[in-house]
Amino acid sequence: MTFSFSEPLNSVLAQWDNPMMRVAWALVIGIIVGIEREISQRTAGLRTHVLVCMGAAIFTLISIHISPHGLTSGATQSGDPARIAAQVVSGIGFIGGGAVLRHGANIRGLTTAASLWMMASIGMLAGLGDYTLSLMAALTTVGVLFIFGRLERNLLGKHTKGFQILAKIAVPRDAVENTMGWFEARFGDSALEISTTESVDSQVSHVRCLLESQPARTLTVHSVVRQLEALDNVQSVSVAVVRPQE
Repeated sequence: MTFSFSEPLNSVLAQWDNPMMRVAWALVIGIIVGIEREISQRTAGLRTHVLVCMGAAIFTLISIHISPHGLTSGATQSGDPARIAAQVVSGIGFIGGGAVLRHGANIRGLTTAASLWMMASIGMLAGLGDYTLSLMAALTTVGVLFIFGRLERNLLGKHTKGFQILAKIAVPRDAVENTMGWFEARFGDSALEISTTESVDSQVSHVRCLLESQPARTLTVHSVVRQLEALDNVQSVSVAVVRPQE
């Protein structure tokens, strides 16, 4: 008698096993991983991970349904049913690509894209009815995202990703163009995004600049504040450190 690692939970849920149960299980698995991504405020959060996991499970169920074992009596098979499940693996790349963003010379969202790819594989396990292995894979994924992320930052001293500084200043409307030009000239590639918003007071505009700071550079919060306060016509300065996307 051989022992299957997936046997314990699978045997318990066997009495309720059906396509609807498998899709519901994919929903639960997607929530487990999606909550971590939502808490971390990633580009792909709870809803995206749930939908990817459920979609992969449904496509897997379709593959099973049109396979020789899943065909109804008298029906004939045409084509290879495995192709549907196989396309999930490559198709998820389009969704994952949407989570990868370029900020200046840096790339963000690779970890989130990888978690979406992982969710597709876990969803396929759920569609196959392997409840134990899909649950273990989901818990392991959460552990890698949550624990390893903090391990990189705190214990291994991984600071190559640096941090981001969000600077906001209020200037007269006629000084907006010069101020934006100053940001571009002064910070160069460190300026990831520069935008403006109009104030209720038509004579004042707010210039917002997201800066990328790396340890090798001298760009710090205090240095940014000093430089902004030294500008002409600046009425207010607001600077905060924000966490970059992984």
